[in-house]
Amino acid sequence: MKYLIKNNYGVFFIGLFIALGDSIFGDYELIASITGFSLMLFSFYLMYLNSKQKK
Repeated sequence: MKYLIKNNYGVFFIGLFIALGDSIFGDYELIASITGFSLMLFSFYLMYLNSKQKK
C-alpha cells in the first residue's frame, strides 16, 4: 500500500486510460468506464493519504 501511496499518479493515469479507452473493449464499455473512473477516484484518495503522510 505504501508503494501505491507514493506512486498515486500511475494509478490515476491507468484509470484515465481505462476510462477513456472504453471503446476498445467493445460490449463491455460500461464496465471499463466504471472501473476506470473508480481507479481515478481511488488515486485521489491515495493523493490525500500522501499529503497527510508528509505532514
